[in-house]
Amino acid sequence: MHQQCDDVLVVSRQLEPDLYQDFDCYVSITRFCFYNKGGDYAYKQSIELPGFMSDVVFAGYLEIPDSVYADPRLKDTTHVYGPRGCKLLSYNHLEGKFCSREKLSESKERLNFHFMPPSFTCVIKVKSRSFIKQAVAKINAIDEDPRLETVYDGVPQSGLNHVLFRCEPEEKDISAGARGPYGFDQYG
Repeated sequence: MHQQCDDVLVVSRQLEPDLYQDFDCYVSITRFCFYNKGGDYAYKQSIELPGFMSDVVFAGYLEIPDSVYADPRLKDTTHVYGPRGCKLLSYNHLEGKFCSREKLSESKERLNFHFMPPSFTCVIKVKSRSFIKQAVAKINAIDEDPRLETVYDGVPQSGLNHVLFRCEPEEKDISAGARGPYGFDQYG
């Protein structure tokens, strides 16, 4: 996951370097649709990309009438129902209609959304600079290092889960608020 806000989820799927000439990452941006009745269409949110947008695969949203929120099927605890009476609006562009682009550095840009209706979803292709690709290649090569196996010898799966996936609230809870998962005393 690249980024998450209160009701917007951003997921990046990094591909092998130079697999495609015009992009090396897919980024999906989704705003939850049942977050608020009627929803704020002029929702403002900035999303930082791991490179530069090269193409829009899909952009769109469901136009959700207020009657959907009164549908008694939504309270059904045994089945999941889709909303009735919605209209899918789809686009092949983002800039202008949904957002503006802002170059942050030589390696990445930000999409500043000014129009993101509830249920908005887009999938974009992102192109990274060569030094980003080199860093990704180095990270991907870590699993080929023979020393890596000795690091995990004797560590139970629950220990690996603790190290890899412990979040800030969990660590604060288990340590009575004394530390987060990434802090080491006297090391910054």
